[in-house]
Amino acid sequence: MAAALPPADDLLAAETREAAHALRKLRDWAADAADELPPEIRAVYHTELADWWRAHERPAPAFPRPRRRAARRAVVLRVDALGWQPGHVTWGLAVEEGGTDAPEPLTESVHESADAVPLRALPAALAGPLADAFRRCDEPGAPAMLHVALPHDLLGLEVDTWPDPSGGGPLGAVRPVVVRCASREQFGPGAEVDPVRWAALHPRAPGAEGVHGSVLDCAGGTPRALADDLVTLPAEIPILCQYRGAAHPVTGDALPRLVRAGYGVALWRRRGEFSRTYGMVPGYAYDGNCSGFHTRVGQEVRAAHSAAQLPYALHDWRRAAEHGQGWSEGVVLMYDPPRAAPALLAPP
Repeated sequence: MAAALPPADDLLAAETREAAHALRKLRDWAADAADELPPEIRAVYHTELADWWRAHERPAPAFPRPRRRAARRAVVLRVDALGWQPGHVTWGLAVEEGGTDAPEPLTESVHESADAVPLRALPAALAGPLADAFRRCDEPGAPAMLHVALPHDLLGLEVDTWPDPSGGGPLGAVRPVVVRCASREQFGPGAEVDPVRWAALHPRAPGAEGVHGSVLDCAGGTPRALADDLVTLPAEIPILCQYRGAAHPVTGDALPRLVRAGYGVALWRRRGEFSRTYGMVPGYAYDGNCSGFHTRVGQEVRAAHSAAQLPYALHDWRRAAEHGQGWSEGVVLMYDPPRAAPALLAPP
């Protein structure tokens, strides 16, 4: 008996993914080739390439973005770095019930690592435990959110690119994935998330003005230093465009400074940058299309209206990136509620 053909929609989706993958490979090849050009030509080439890539992106969303139904339970992954065993981590998985608004969410530990594992082996070590945790929490039409609690120096861990145990694609394209900072206590009392600011980022009153985003480290493609006090408006979400960890001479400590200043919500771009001299440079990078990124991320944040909708908006961006609409590739959201389940985030 002949095997049944897959549905037409599945075939079309597969063709779209293949075309998107080919398009990204072409873009990456062109960007790599630009490194061989003289400096005065290279910048023009990158600008034209960014304009070409923008032409393949989906249009900006309507305002405001519709609210998404959320699963009643979330999965929280805690990753602990080991100072005495560099490159190795321990981990724990819990199920959280009650949502980010609950002052004391109900949490249930479901898995713990028996031994330390190399960081690079973490996706394989967690495949089975994550599948079990998601089975406990996923609902029809509402995949459970994954909160990843990380030390501040691991906030760029590419968990959203790991394969989802369902086989449906990367974790970040299958479900909302956000990060929390699990090491705020290292920065002192001032690093605790400000509950007043948190409330301002989650407007509830009918007709209340929504949130907006501000790029702090880039002005028209030119890096700029962050203000010493990092004071922003209550409903303002900080965005980092060019930050690349210690590799950036001006804003190298931007992300830890946001944590130290008590911000619970922030967006940044995590994109490794390829160099023929150094190979792949990990961390936080940018594609040169600063103005396009500034405009688009600003539109999207305003469309979300509340920070509570940003995890679902980010999920949409990542799904679009899987289909070649890659303005948001590498964008990460720190969504760290004031209470942040401290008992859960503490190492065992």
